[in-house]
Amino acid sequence: MDALGLIFPDDQWGENFLLADLPAGPYIVEASINGKTYRQEIVIRAGEMTWMEMRTNDE
Repeated sequence: MDALGLIFPDDQWGENFLLADLPAGPYIVEASINGKTYRQEIVIRAGEMTWMEMRTNDE
């Protein structure tokens, strides 16, 4: 994701964006799409890659 909040997907990884080197612990991921806010809770574990998929009503 760039400074303007634009997302650039990576077809090889099959993902839209990533965040690296986050400390382990619980997080709430939030996205705003067409004026509607979506939230999802995740847990990051030390030494592991954490994947999440956020589904919206806009799909």
